[in-house]
Amino acid sequence: MTGLIYRDLFTYYRRSSKSTWITEIIVFFVFLLVIKGQFSVFTYLFCVTPLSMSGMPTTMKEMDINYKGAVHSVLLPFSSRELVLSRYLSALLSHGEYLALMLLYCVVHYCLYRQFALTDYFLLLLVSWIFGILFTAVNLLAAYLGDLNVTAIIYMLIIAVVILGYFAMTLAGIDFTVLFTLKTPFLLLLLAAAAALVTVVCYLISLKKFSSRK
Repeated sequence: MTGLIYRDLFTYYRRSSKSTWITEIIVFFVFLLVIKGQFSVFTYLFCVTPLSMSGMPTTMKEMDINYKGAVHSVLLPFSSRELVLSRYLSALLSHGEYLALMLLYCVVHYCLYRQFALTDYFLLLLVSWIFGILFTAVNLLAAYLGDLNVTAIIYMLIIAVVILGYFAMTLAGIDFTVLFTLKTPFLLLLLAAAAALVTVVCYLISLKKFSSRK
């Protein structure tokens, strides 16, 4: 199954164009140096990065269709469980680059502005990653249940809902720094448990759907 994970990651990063990397770097510096204050931190960590890190399922769905990847996978000597699980693990492992970007962003932003305590930056990073896991799981499920159009539409809907919801809360005057005053360990455990539960449910549904078509 390790080979399947390597294949997915290699295909995904090979598919990513230079413009994608350049865009991510530009966005990084815009939210670090141009847009300043709390709005910059919360927007980058709660909207931009979680949505970006959840895009792999849509890309891989496109590759499966255009290059017959799904058909070739069925012919490989792997079980349905291994094929589906490897795709889920690949998508989660692809978060590594975004975690590195978020960590760099938090450390540099703290050194430049000291907007929050360093531990608060790390708290926001963890919450952002949990959101990214949730969005990724939903996108993976959409990729197994529907065709490329359905997968892309679900991804766009997630983007729209997250952005509209975030700006609606911002315009309503909701102070996101309230996260720092809550019982942080309990909140993190609750969010992590919810993300794990959603991911497992999405995986099981995906496995059932894939097995029925194999």
